[in-house]
Amino acid sequence: MKEWHRILSLACYYSGLSGQKSLWELADLALNVQERWGKHPQYNLRALSNACSISESRLKSLARTAKFFSYKDRFEELSMSHHITAMRQDPEKANFWLQQAVINKWSSKDIRLAIIGNGDPKKFSWLRCGTFWYFSHIEF
Repeated sequence: MKEWHRILSLACYYSGLSGQKSLWELADLALNVQERWGKHPQYNLRALSNACSISESRLKSLARTAKFFSYKDRFEELSMSHHITAMRQDPEKANFWLQQAVINKWSSKDIRLAIIGNGDPKKFSWLRCGTFWYFSHIEF
């Protein structure tokens, strides 16, 4: 019980509710809760989610990322979003893509496009388009 209260306090601190926002520490904490308590009825990711106002699915994603990238494999100069993108898009070459992101100063969108474009983020730059048109009444 005492350990759980410490974890809840840390979660609030790491999520920025009462302290400094730190996604890697929150990811490590979520992974710790997942591995230690698993499906405990009271001490689980849902309870952690309620305490720190971050969705349970986001905490699961953070925990998965923390498990995939051990502390020594993380690129501190890149965001959590870079790591999640590399892990999801190309898990076998994730570290290679993260190195390329550092060298080329890619955003997390650029790294996704580079993986799709086999090293060239501009190859499929048209994927960045976000405008869609919908016509409800078209007569011919």
